[in-house]
Amino acid sequence: MIQSNVSANFLAGTIPSDGVLANFTASSFAGNRGLCGVQISSTCDGSPDANSPSNSDQNENGRKKYSGRLLISAAATVGALLLVALMCFWGCFLYKKFGKNDRGSLAMGVSGGASVVVFHGDLPYSSKEIIKKLETLNEEHIIGIGGFGTVYKLAMDDGNVFALKRIVKLNEGFDRFW
Repeated sequence: MIQSNVSANFLAGTIPSDGVLANFTASSFAGNRGLCGVQISSTCDGSPDANSPSNSDQNENGRKKYSGRLLISAAATVGALLLVALMCFWGCFLYKKFGKNDRGSLAMGVSGGASVVVFHGDLPYSSKEIIKKLETLNEEHIIGIGGFGTVYKLAMDDGNVFALKRIVKLNEGFDRFW
């Protein structure tokens, strides 16, 4: 081959200085910014010919460095995801253990396994007084009925009136699961 033109092909790398390409002019390689070599009077960043053994060793070292970085990045990502998952499970565990049942002094024990929970401050009544009034509630005291239970109007002996919700647990197994 006497003449060939590979200009404007986005080629990159070192042009071999021996063989057929040694006789080509610089115009044959024009428009390929990534090329370097004797033919176009451009030095190649201190690297020898592309086919030399030392360049292939550099490529292998580059690949080893790249794969090492990739491995470290992947391990760090997996580790971070496992840490987040562990924190979520730990938070759920703590919520199940302490969050649901920790109502401080707001919960008062009542006979029969029930409990009275006050949501808006402390009531000036004992749990016995409240239970005594609860036992007198009937259908004429119902204010409303919802998905979680029935709301009653509770009038105490001193004239104070409260709304009381008797919560019905329909799915206790699901509550235990979470």
